[in-house]
Amino acid sequence: MLLISGGFMTIFAPKYLIMIIPILLWKFMSNSYWFWGINSQCSIEFVPAIMLATAHALHKIRRGQLALSISGCVLAAASTIYTMENRQSKWYDYDNTAFYNAKHYRPKINPITTRQVIKHYIPADCPVSASSTLTPHLYNRQHLYLFPVINNADYVAVVRQLYNYPISVEDANKRVAELIDSGNYAVEFENNDIIILKSTSLHASD
Repeated sequence: MLLISGGFMTIFAPKYLIMIIPILLWKFMSNSYWFWGINSQCSIEFVPAIMLATAHALHKIRRGQLALSISGCVLAAASTIYTMENRQSKWYDYDNTAFYNAKHYRPKINPITTRQVIKHYIPADCPVSASSTLTPHLYNRQHLYLFPVINNADYVAVVRQLYNYPISVEDANKRVAELIDSGNYAVEFENNDIIILKSTSLHASD
């Protein structure tokens, strides 16, 4: 995909490989498989180098620039759509990736109800640990942690049936159960979409 998206232009401008190779090494030598592919990483780091290589190569080639540019755009678009439609991967989420599909724009939890619940149950000045789907509703505060990081969070808000980076649904539910069993947090609110835990130290002070 890197080659089809314009990486092949480094043939005509090899100096830009100096910019691309360290990024490849950083991804493939990571001990986290999330960095190895494009399921969870958009790979935007490659774009500046590929664009510079493409512009340099087209300027260098001169003849047939328009035809080569159009061919490159068509090839990149066609290969991208083909990959999204036919990809076989354990972690590939078609609805989350295929931007031309209506399901891509349909939220998997009720955004209106969720926003109202968060506003009602979680004070604006309290530290919170939350699933990535919920963090946009909680951004305007001094301490906001990406669940399962807890730190000094007074409240924990977790999506129940939806994968949220960097933790699976099963692990998220297990972690929530552990927090409740520890006695440090108690259920403040729950429905089919989310569960909100409140620190028992706050309950004691109420």
